[in-house]
Amino acid sequence: MKTLSFILFFLCISFSALHAQSLRDSISLEFVSFEDPGNVGHYTHVRVAIENHTKDFRYCLYPKNIFELGKYWRFTFEVECKDGKRYEANTAGVFEITDMKKMFLLPGERRVSVLPLSSTLVNEMDITVFSYSKEYKKSDVVRLRFFNTDAVIRSSLEKDDVSSLLGYVRGAVSSDWYDLTTPNFNFLRK
Repeated sequence: MKTLSFILFFLCISFSALHAQSLRDSISLEFVSFEDPGNVGHYTHVRVAIENHTKDFRYCLYPKNIFELGKYWRFTFEVECKDGKRYEANTAGVFEITDMKKMFLLPGERRVSVLPLSSTLVNEMDITVFSYSKEYKKSDVVRLRFFNTDAVIRSSLEKDDVSSLLGYVRGAVSSDWYDLTTPNFNFLRK
């Protein structure tokens, strides 16, 4: 009986791990490139992407309206400092939704967005990677990643099939950590 209980417990844990992993395999978040469009000598913007790798499901993070800017999916940028502590850098509107009919990320679809790393303009604070923080110094930042802020909703492609509607909580999808210790990011140390 103990053996059967152990096997069932192990299978439940394995299924949970596979279930959690399957979302990360289905949707990818990535840093595509860091950019210097104004040619000011250091990176001022970052290009990020989201992609649906499935064939059968569509995903949605219900867009939030950002005053004066429009509707966006929201993601939280997180930093790791030299001491290993992690902090939220900002929750930003990413991947603007100009047409609410296109709020779903369809199979094979990839969306790319460019965000300023930081901004002094008040109306851009909601679409920047870094906001002002008393918790950490930018000079201490060594790594950066981002993850979903709002719930990710999955549904099948059949519009009438609500039985497959499945929600995933905040942080269920995240990018890999990006190393910011290279010489290109020395401006963060100043």
